[in-house]
Amino acid sequence: MTSPHRPHRHRTVVLAAVAAAVLLLLRRRAAAAAVVAANTRNLSVLVTGCDSGFGRTIAVSLAARGFHVFAGCLTDAGVTDLQNVDVAPGSLDAFIMDVTNSEHVAAARDRVQRACPNGLYCLINNAGVHSAYNWELTPMDLIKRDMDYFGTVQVCKEFLPLLRAFAASTSAADASAARPRIVTIASIAGTLKATPLGSYMASKHAVMAFSATLRQEIQEQGILYSSIEPYYCNTPMVTYVSPAKIDRIISTNSKTVLDVYGGDAYLRKKLAVNAMHTRFDFHLKPYPV
Repeated sequence: MTSPHRPHRHRTVVLAAVAAAVLLLLRRRAAAAAVVAANTRNLSVLVTGCDSGFGRTIAVSLAARGFHVFAGCLTDAGVTDLQNVDVAPGSLDAFIMDVTNSEHVAAARDRVQRACPNGLYCLINNAGVHSAYNWELTPMDLIKRDMDYFGTVQVCKEFLPLLRAFAASTSAADASAARPRIVTIASIAGTLKATPLGSYMASKHAVMAFSATLRQEIQEQGILYSSIEPYYCNTPMVTYVSPAKIDRIISTNSKTVLDVYGGDAYLRKKLAVNAMHTRFDFHLKPYPV
């Protein structure tokens, strides 16, 4: 008998399922009120971290379904890629947005506010990076970069007024009105504790605590909050190996310290396994939605 927990069964829960979960969260309240938006063009969504992986899939999927999507990207290449996606004109607005950069976040807020005078329907926090390795071996600037938790906090704080504006623009007497919401793509790392992903997991634990407490604070404001914790998927977040990162970690430690962890050659081999520097029994395989 085939175990339901074997890898090939798990692979059915692919990247597309994360996008589907977001779509379900965006529509379930409206569906319950029999008003699944035929005119989703009036519903605007901001998605962060749209260069690749979950963010890109979510942004393109929502635009194809008629939502007005603002897609924040970390790189110019990410913006160019989304500008060439075959969706309805005006449905996908891609721009540079580093969620750890206060000026970028403020500019994104102003951009959305100009385009959406009635407020923002949904904020999807997806942006995230993994930069560190073992605690002792990793330079502090890389550990701090892993704490992109602060980006999630900053984006939520900037966009809460626009979410409240959307709530105020709908009739309080209209029970079928779509309610504004925040969806945060966290990670299974928010519940796990395993080296060498300590700083990444610390950040995701912080995201989960932030999500739970912010949900409590805004529930009386008519704003919904949901978190999604996907498993490791075969996206660049997991698969890309940075030679520069490997060189940086090796070069900033003495031979004495490196030898404590197995030595130069051993560490280079381990760091080159994948972007998470640890072997998994399997990765979920991404498929287009």
